[in-house]
Parts: sequence; structure tokens; C-alpha cells
Amino acid sequence: MQIIYESQRLFVPCIDQHDGILIKTEADSMLILFRSVNKAVQCAIGMQRLAKAYNQNKPDAEKILLCVGIGYGEMLTIGDHDVFGAEVNAASKLGEDTAKSWKILVTDSVVANLNNMPHITWEEISSIPPGAKQAFKLNYPL
Repeated sequence: MQIIYESQRLFVPCIDQHDGILIKTEADSMLILFRSVNKAVQCAIGMQRLAKAYNQNKPDAEKILLCVGIGYGEMLTIGDHDVFGAEVNAASKLGEDTAKSWKILVTDSVVANLNNMPHITWEEISSIPPGAKQAFKLNYPL
């Protein structure tokens, strides 16, 4: 519970700085919406950097190890409480089931819509979740 609390304490200001909307939290998972792919990627990198700084001098049991999945596309929103769609499902699968600590995994729609982020590269991964045609691991400076 403490790690979940610390994660939210660290990450919510970063989400706010990148114009994200925290839709819901389930255990240690957060579902966040962004108006642009670039803001989502920038926020994910920022969150990874916050986790890295937080983890310094912490015992392994207290470290925050962030795994991220990002999708981009049409979705059905239910008020401010939930969202549904193929990209939502793909991002969830990438973040919860496929990504390991420090990884940011994205769908092909994210890569196709990223603009002017020269410090970011990506490489295709073999695990493609339902709802995506391809999936990629982002390489970014941590």
C-alpha cells in the first residue's frame, strides 16, 4: 500500500504538468488520458525519471518500478470515470502484461503520431496485443 501511495504522490503532479487526466486507479495501475501522443510520451519519461530519483538509497522492497503502455486512437468515454476501445486495451496489455521495469511500450498508432521528438527512438517488439498491428519499445534518455 505504501508503494501505491508513494507512486501517486510522485506521479500525479507529473500527470498534471503534462495536461493528463487520471481516469482511474486500480491497485498499482493508472489509466491516464492525454490530448496528444507527445504529452503522453513526455509524461511517461518524466514519471520514469521521478521513479529513478525516488529509488536512490531505497531498499529493493520500497522501490517504485514503473512499466508503461501507451496507445493512441478513438475510444468511448464514460463520463470522467472510464474509457474503452482497442487502443485502451492494447495499452493496458502492454503496460501490465508485457512491459518490464523502466520500459515504455507503445502501439503502432503512437509511433505514427509522434511529432518532433528526436531524442526518442523505437524498436519493434514481437509481443503484439489485440487491438494493435504492431508494438514498439521506446528508447529514451533516462
